[in-house]
Amino acid sequence: MQMQQTAKLEMAARFINSTNSHLFVTGKADTGKTTFLRKLATENRIEGRIPGDIPCSWH
Repeated sequence: MQMQQTAKLEMAARFINSTNSHLFVTGKADTGKTTFLRKLATENRIEGRIPGDIPCSWH
């Protein structure tokens, strides 16, 4: 699924990557919540912020 990058998604990604706080992601069905989180986790794993030995269910 292709995800459209929006200002809100960019702000959420910056918050997650720059704080040590939790973010509760909510929204209606089929709005891209899981896609956003998978993309964020993949990018963080590639950049070394998530160790490679932490299992991911989508790999």
